[in-house]
Parts: sequence; C-alpha cells; structure tokens
Amino acid sequence: MNYVFQTTLRYALRTALRTLSIVNYPLSIPMQSRLLFFLFLLLPSLPFFAQKRHYVRADAPAGGDGRAWTSAYRDLQTALGVMAAGDTLWIAGGTYKPTAGGDRSISFEPRSGTRLFGGFGGFETALWQRDPARWPTVLSGDIGAASDISDNSYNVVYLHEPDSNTVLDGLVFCCGNADYAGTTSSARDRRKCGGGLYVMGADADAYPELRNCVFQDNTARSAGGGAVVNGEGDGSVAPRFVGCRFERNRAAAGDGGGLAKIGGSWVDRGVDLDSCIFADNYAQKRGGAFFYLDSERTDSLSIDGCRFERNGAEDGAVLFLWMGRAAVPGKSSISRSVFQENTIAQGAIVRFFPLRENLTRGIAVTDCVFRANKIHSSAASVLTPTILFVDQLGDQSAQGNIERCLFEGNTGGRDMLSYDWLYSYLKISYMLVANNTGMINGFSISIRSKSWGKI
Repeated sequence: MNYVFQTTLRYALRTALRTLSIVNYPLSIPMQSRLLFFLFLLLPSLPFFAQKRHYVRADAPAGGDGRAWTSAYRDLQTALGVMAAGDTLWIAGGTYKPTAGGDRSISFEPRSGTRLFGGFGGFETALWQRDPARWPTVLSGDIGAASDISDNSYNVVYLHEPDSNTVLDGLVFCCGNADYAGTTSSARDRRKCGGGLYVMGADADAYPELRNCVFQDNTARSAGGGAVVNGEGDGSVAPRFVGCRFERNRAAAGDGGGLAKIGGSWVDRGVDLDSCIFADNYAQKRGGAFFYLDSERTDSLSIDGCRFERNGAEDGAVLFLWMGRAAVPGKSSISRSVFQENTIAQGAIVRFFPLRENLTRGIAVTDCVFRANKIHSSAASVLTPTILFVDQLGDQSAQGNIERCLFEGNTGGRDMLSYDWLYSYLKISYMLVANNTGMINGFSISIRSKSWGKI
C-alpha cells in the first residue's frame, strides 16, 4: 500500500472516530487510540486496498510487465504467479495451455481471492466492452500430441480452497482428461476427477464464483467430467455457477458427467446453479449433467433457470441428488428449468435419492418443463424407470411440492412421477400432461406415502 493512500485512509478513520465521539458516541482518548491502532493492524489484511490489474495476450511480445494491453504478459502462468489476493486479471481471446511440455499434473492454479476475466479483444478499458463469444479465452488441456486426449492435462484449472472473492468469468475450460487408473488414497484424487476444473475444499472452505464460463470436451474417470467440487470431511463448499455452459463432458466410470459436487456448506450463498445450460454430458453411473452428494451442513441446494438437454447416465440421466442429513434436515429446489431430450436405459431422468432416513425437510419442483425425454426400458427394475423419481424417507415435517410443471412428449419407462416418501406431505398442483407414450402404466403418478398432510 503506498504512503499517500495510507495517510489519506488514516485521516479518514480519525475524522470518523472524532465525529462519533462528538456527535453520538463519546469515546475517551485512550479508547480512540486503541480503536485506531486496531484498524491500522487490519489494513495489511485487506487486499482490496492494494489490488492491481494485470493483462495477458497470447500474441503479446515477449518480456511484457503485464501492466497494460500494450505490455501484456504473453504467458498466463507468469501472470498467475505474480498475482495476489484482490488482484484482477484481464485475459485476451486466444488459447492458453498449462504447460508447453508434457507434464499432465500441471494446471492453471489461480490464488484464492483473485479475479480472472476472459473474452477481451486486447484493447478494452472497461469490462462491459469485452465479448467472450467473439474473442473466446480458451484454457486448454490439450498438451502433448495435438488432439490426442490420452496425454492431456489431468485438470485444466485447479482452485485450492478459494474464498468468496475468487471469480472466474468468461473463460472456456476444455480438453482436460482426469483419467488416472492407478491406485490412489482417495477416490477424489485430482488425477481422477474434474477434468476441466477441480475445486478443492476437503476439510476446508471453498466459495468461488464461476460466471459465464464454458466447460466442454472434458473427461474424468471418477467424478465431474467438466468440473468437480470436493468438500469431503469437514469441508464447507458453496461455489456458485452463473450463466455457465457444460457441453460434451464425461464421467467415464463414475458420477457427474458435467458437474459433481461432494458435500454441502455451512454458508447458504443462494442459487447454486443459476441460468446454466447442460447439454450432451454423460456419466457411466449417476448424474449425467449434475451429481450431488449431501453432507451434514446447513445450506440448501437450489437450481434455477437452467436447461438440460441430451444428457445421459445409468441413473439420473440429468440429475442425481443424493440427499439426507442427521442433524439439520436439508431442503432442495428446482425451479424454472427445462429438461428436454435426455435419455436413459432404465433409471430416472431426475432422481432424488435417500442418503439417510427421515432427514430431508423439503423438496420443491416448480415451473419446470419435462419434454421429449426417453427411457429405453419400461421393465420393472431396482432403478425404477421414471421421468421424475422422489425416493426419500421423510418425517412428519417433510414436504414435497410439485407445482406448475409440464410433462410433454416423453416416452418409455414405468411412471411419469414416482413418489416414495413415507410419512410426508405431498402437494401436486397445476400439472399439465400431453402426448406422453410408451409407459408401462400409461401416464401415472405412483405414490407410496403414509402422509400426515394432504395429497
């Protein structure tokens, strides 16, 4: 922090304290001194006072200092290496790879508290001037032999315990391949999860913001082809994905083709998936688009304004939400979202599944459209072939709401809606059904619920 700024800030603080002392809250001189001393001690820990903006251009001349577009860094890794919490990085359109060599373990690793923005043409002076569609900033794991996925980076980007000031906006994450097949101490080893993005919050906190980003053509062996959020153990994880797209990502032998989130949070940061698109993602097991594994935390899971198209998995072609808590019952909601042309062999298109009994307080699916989804098998199976399956064991306080939803042009399976939630309240209202075919029970709502309220 420069001297002029420090002096100005000290003067402002002293003036504020003097005003409080005279007008509203009389303070003794010793108390004022102690408060000022405490505030001065805090100044070095406030990164936004000393924040800097850095610039990167893939076609920049070598030797730039990163202080302007005309002297931008050419290498993204160099820029990340000099950044501190509170700094901002503007990245011009182009393709950037974690390494020029063949080390698959090298990723881009932005520091916690930094903010990265892509989609610039290399001349802008304000954020609103950028155009990510015209100047895509591509972070690619296609190292080694071009177009040979077998030698690609395990993770394109790795975030280690990022705080809520960490922002990635307008970036494309592509061609990561977390396919390690060897023995590891954890099933969430980064070499097996999160081909495009790995967010580490195990036994820690992770609260990054991902805005207007694209995750495409990434693969993981275990979880999160496009991205994984690891909140195992004592972790508290609540990333927000806003306006993002997940396209053609795969979990080759696991869960969450597009995105996998392991664990909840002590902090509820609002909508988890906001206005996102998931298209053509696949998981060999559960959650073709999104897989969620609950934990003993206090937040709610919220999905709003999203589109899910042409996703697939063994179960939960789109969503597999593994819910349940022992201490504080959780809630989950899906609203204003479209589920279209997703396919599955014999499971559910969307499945809420019990992690523990009597532990989920509420599930709400409102203002959603389920259109032209296909279940290939109508035979009875343990996976219960259904468009929307709520498989939770509730208690007297539990409530399920299915409101203002459209089921149109879906084919195959057993039922349209299956509800298996003992001792709970279920409300179904304003449901519109049209042109659904090939279901073993015709259009049906299957309910097994010793309800304490009304159905």
